Amino acid sequence: FREFVLFCVCATQLCVCTVFFSFIGENISAVLRAIAPGTPLDNSRVVMSLVLPMAMFLSCAPNLKVLSPLSAIGMILLLLAFGCISLIMASNWSDRPTDLPTVDVARIPLAFCAIIYSFEGINLVIPIEAAMADPSQFDKCFALAMMSVTSIYSVFACLCVAAFGPIDNGSVTAFLMDNAEKYSATSLVLASNFIVSISVLLTFPLQLFPAINLISQSRERKASSQRSSSRQCTPLATEEELVSDDAASDNNAVLEGNA
Repeated sequence: FREFVLFCVCATQLCVCTVFFSFIGENISAVLRAIAPGTPLDNSRVVMSLVLPMAMFLSCAPNLKVLSPLSAIGMILLLLAFGCISLIMASNWSDRPTDLPTVDVARIPLAFCAIIYSFEGINLVIPIEAAMADPSQFDKCFALAMMSVTSIYSVFACLCVAAFGPIDNGSVTAFLMDNAEKYSATSLVLASNFIVSISVLLTFPLQLFPAINLISQSRERKASSQRSSSRQCTPLATEEELVSDDAASDNNAVLEGNA
């Protein structure tokens, strides 16, 4: 089951990172299309190709302590994006929909998929605890972090639905970008998209770290197992060699006795 769990965790993190990488390309190219249309950067694949070397460089960090400054910067940028979206909601609050979205029972499984997808950082819990200077404070930090994230996600999602109506995109910033002509403060929409994209780029290595760490540990275990098996397979002395050694020992004992 160790290999099965390893496969599941690595597949989850790699899929999440793939979506994140696609998100970066789509959002930045959408912003560039709005600012400077007709350039080669209109294509999301071009943007992803340009971002790839930076993402690979950031993914070479050896441990979480090296990634902590990048994660802090990414969190600051994300909070800044929250501020931009809050200003967009405030500027469009008077034009908000009067009817609340209805509940579609057939789409409840999709909602659960989105909720489960938001757990992409769950595999970072144990590595973060191991990297802490004082792991005894982990329970307190973990409880505070989960309460903060749950509160922000719940309140922010409800306010966005109240201000903009039903959101049919996995990203609020992408939804605003697709419907920028319906809302005022277009510059804030562009800024929030770009800021969120840079934030995701800086936290991309953090999401990739569990997969890299587990794969490297698996390789080390296999290499250690091969070394131990090679030592166990070292040829032992043959029976003839053992007999000759015993005979030599007996002769030495006889000679010592005669002496």
